[in-house]
Amino acid sequence: MTLAILELLEGSESLDAKAIDAFIEKNGSPIVEGPTITFLYRGRAEGVRLRHFIFGLPTSQAFRHMAGTDLWYLSMEVPRNSRIEYKLEVDQRGGTRLI
Repeated sequence: MTLAILELLEGSESLDAKAIDAFIEKNGSPIVEGPTITFLYRGRAEGVRLRHFIFGLPTSQAFRHMAGTDLWYLSMEVPRNSRIEYKLEVDQRGGTRLI
């Protein structure tokens, strides 16, 4: 199975805001595909991190920025039957905010 975000990345050189909007509308966020969850953030930022409380995983994980867009993403495998609480930590204009 190919993850939805990987399919989007394959065509990333021709992505525009409408294509990203359509992708998010079709897939939602976060995207759950078997044991893999892809978290998305859309907006200008210097950095984005996932802050979570998932047993056995690091509590802070950095998102990747899709070049030429305002889309940030993080795909990770989570243990089966996990209960997930999370926030996005977004660095903008010299400050950090939690969403």
